[in-house]
Amino acid sequence: MSLVRQADITQKDLGILIGVDRTSISKYENGQQTPEVAVLTKIAKVFHVSIGELLGEHVEENLSNNDKDLGIAISNMRDMLKKGRKPYV
Repeated sequence: MSLVRQADITQKDLGILIGVDRTSISKYENGQQTPEVAVLTKIAKVFHVSIGELLGEHVEENLSNNDKDLGIAISNMRDMLKKGRKPYV
């Protein structure tokens, strides 16, 4: 589950919050584009996670059951990076 869906906001709303258009959010989610570091910083702030967590640093050890989906999403992003695909958000 993507962070956008988990947070129950639209791509358009996230785009407004971080200063990019809905199309860019869609491309991040579909692995067609990688956000710039400045955009990653804004995304991390919106979702109250670190950039490292967005990029897949190990954060799963102390997650509550409600946070397991976030850990899975982060793991998926890490796997995409390892495969040379661009992560989604």
